[in-house]
Amino acid sequence: MQNIHELKPAIRIGKNGVTENIINDVKILVKKKKIVKIKVLRSALNSVTMKGIADKIVEETNLKIVQIRGHNVVISR
Repeated sequence: MQNIHELKPAIRIGKNGVTENIINDVKILVKKKKIVKIKVLRSALNSVTMKGIADKIVEETNLKIVQIRGHNVVISR
């Protein structure tokens, strides 16, 4: 398994925040890779925190948060 720090962000969340398309992409990628790194751009953090974004993704996908560091969230099955 690849080290979390070496993973490249597979998804970027921008000013529109966590959309239905983002959720669908996360579900597809987790089926293929088991672990997904998501980059959250500053424009997405205007009204929501990193923890809030991660919690929304986890809530809608039934996955687990592995790590939140800086503007990156790592999610796993």
